Amino acid sequence: MSDGGSTVDSIRGVSPVLATPFEPDGKVDVASFRRSVTRLVDTGVTSMMFPGFASEFHQLDDGERSLLLAEVLRITENSDIAVIGSVADSSTYVARRRALEMVERGVHAINLLPPRHPDAPVPEIRDHLAAVVDTVAPIPVVLQYVPQETAAWIAVDDVRALAAAHPNLTHVKVEIRSPSDYIAALLGGAPPIASLIGNGGIEMLPALEAGAVGVQPGGGFLEVYLAIWQAWTSRDTAAAEDLYRRLLPYVTYWLGSGTLTQAGKLLAYRRGEIASPVCRGPVAGIGGYAAELVDRFLKEFAAELAA
Repeated sequence: MSDGGSTVDSIRGVSPVLATPFEPDGKVDVASFRRSVTRLVDTGVTSMMFPGFASEFHQLDDGERSLLLAEVLRITENSDIAVIGSVADSSTYVARRRALEMVERGVHAINLLPPRHPDAPVPEIRDHLAAVVDTVAPIPVVLQYVPQETAAWIAVDDVRALAAAHPNLTHVKVEIRSPSDYIAALLGGAPPIASLIGNGGIEMLPALEAGAVGVQPGGGFLEVYLAIWQAWTSRDTAAAEDLYRRLLPYVTYWLGSGTLTQAGKLLAYRRGEIASPVCRGPVAGIGGYAAELVDRFLKEFAAELAA
């Protein structure tokens, strides 16, 4: 990221979570990854994140994560794009070490997933988050709030207390059902905390109406999210609503069937962005109606994808 950019201001709009392409034998396809990242740079996004759920981070070893993050930093080096490195370790010691290593390598912000301990008391979770946020200060931190994955339920007041004590906690990526009240509460308190919407953008428009500053989706059809964002920021509400209504049935089905990442990869493959749609197993295969929706999607959004 060049000196002229502000990291906090860059974490807005459409902030893609980078997918990890694999070869048919399961090996990381570095060439496709480079091509995909380079293409995203040209779309005008101002930030991107790696590795997240859409990156299949749980299917990558440390060496692969390190290699691909280095590629992202190299490709974006001369741009104003903020690279967000994601930390998903449940051990406080390991999470702090990984976050610090990412900062030393040059990431501009950290995405922090709460520890995945179903029985961990809330104070222990708060202590974990505070320790990692403090470790990387003043680097901005995005707290990824996805309780259905981590079983960590974090109240708005707890987030606000954490942000008051650690001003570098600047954003929350909200991935809950009906997130509007949570987003509005974060923004309306002291200090005000910005939000991104996740979950494939299934609540994108309600989240933006509640004050979210952007969406953080996976790959394969980023242009559709960009078209919604551009219509929204241009105050063409009718166009934004039309695009969102058309997108919603696809994302709802893929998300509900656990095939959103697979669908994104199949779309990217069909569009020539990656060489193979393979996901590392074990993973639900995409077929039947979910795959049929990919064909429909390519026709439904042909104009947006061509853009």
